[in-house]
Amino acid sequence: MNQVNRDMKGLQLFGVVNLVGGNTTGGQLGGINFVSGNVVGRSAAFINLIGGNLSGDDFGLLNIVEGNIAGLQCGAINLSGGTVAGGQVGCINVASGAVDAQFSLVNVGLADACWQTGAINWADKLDRRPVDRHQRRQ
Repeated sequence: MNQVNRDMKGLQLFGVVNLVGGNTTGGQLGGINFVSGNVVGRSAAFINLIGGNLSGDDFGLLNIVEGNIAGLQCGAINLSGGTVAGGQVGCINVASGAVDAQFSLVNVGLADACWQTGAINWADKLDRRPVDRHQRRQ
């Protein structure tokens, strides 16, 4: 297990569990990655849990970001609690805020969606304009 109780800059590699009690700038590679704050960089694990915003990429079976995403989520299940200025690719994609692009079997955009490709697509509103990165829902 790799654990940092505050902000982390650099890499956490090959931990069964990687924990960061603050923000992460850099990357994580492990079984389960958990960051209580924001991530700027990349996370790759079976399970990625981010308590803040993601500026970068998430790769895993289950990816959960409680805040906004400026980048890519790629996994079996991708969940975003905010907007996605970028995209989600997987089997099930859910975005609580506006989303640029979703490619999956099941896509759910609980606000605006710019592009959805899948067997089941649902959005509150389909809009051809991408998410404005400067006016994302906080």
